[in-house]
Amino acid sequence: MLSFTIPPPVVLASDGVPLVIGADLFQVDQARKLLYIVVGTGSGWVLASYNLPAGDRIQSATVGNEVSPAVDFQLSSDGAYLYVTDTGLNVMRFRTDTLVKDLQFQIAADAPPLSSSNTVETRHKLRPLDDTPEGLLVVTPAGRMIVYDRDQQRPYTTTDFPAPGFTAMDPVLVHSTYVYALQRADVYHLVPCVVRYPLDAFGFGPPEEFCSIGTDWAQYPEMKTYAGILVLQNDAEAWAISQTPNSFGNMRLPYSCNPSQNLFAISNSLGTYASNILFTRMDTGDSVGVFPAQAALNGLAASTLLLDDGTLVFFEQVIPRGSRVAIVPQWQTLAQLYQ
Repeated sequence: MLSFTIPPPVVLASDGVPLVIGADLFQVDQARKLLYIVVGTGSGWVLASYNLPAGDRIQSATVGNEVSPAVDFQLSSDGAYLYVTDTGLNVMRFRTDTLVKDLQFQIAADAPPLSSSNTVETRHKLRPLDDTPEGLLVVTPAGRMIVYDRDQQRPYTTTDFPAPGFTAMDPVLVHSTYVYALQRADVYHLVPCVVRYPLDAFGFGPPEEFCSIGTDWAQYPEMKTYAGILVLQNDAEAWAISQTPNSFGNMRLPYSCNPSQNLFAISNSLGTYASNILFTRMDTGDSVGVFPAQAALNGLAASTLLLDDGTLVFFEQVIPRGSRVAIVPQWQTLAQLYQ
């Protein structure tokens, strides 16, 4: 059931952030300066769009009782579609111009629950293909990667071409002709490797593994290094990774990459339920500043984006109030900048 409703209100933040919007998940269309959010309502969830940087609501829709809590939320490369998957393993596609659902299919339940006391499924992921608006990479609960065109699965999956040592995939850089992936974070299975899969109309091909990352790097144009930080980057996105897994098995770094502005935005924990955002130059590693100036955020910041008009957008987990998206027009005026 789809009905239109008013989403959670935009409110002023108490920690110097000009504007926040309650959200569980979010996406930003940087070209059109649009923010999209998903937030649970107890009987479904609200899908809504806002303009940036003003934060004015454009439209919203409530997706009702037939859905479970949202797990992942993605925007297609052309900005035309929003993809949502829920704990029921449904994949739903919504048009961004109307927020009307026009497609739905099911992900295979191909793995047992994490435990007898934790049966809610949240391990699956979605990643739209760059340059292919109706192409979608799906990661199943077991960690298999499958590509769909609309609701039609391409024949070859990563099951047909397994990467030795990898038990479950975590896609990083996704394009219409290749996919880079890491081992899904697992404290009991540390894999210090990056795998690159070729991709075509039939799906995946045989993978290449890079396990001596310090020496193997830069074999492809997407493999870049900025001030000693390894980055997987194409024209659409960039992700910083570590050369080795941390103690949790994670090789992703808490760096948001903004190549067009030559800035890393680094989430910096200041203790329990407090953080700030550090900015450094990507080319030199030199410190640029910290946001907010002489203060701390009342939550843990993540997924930082810098728009070309000077707007800062980031996700913040605020305990016990929940999660929200913060919007900061002209962020440098509220930051402490170093000379």
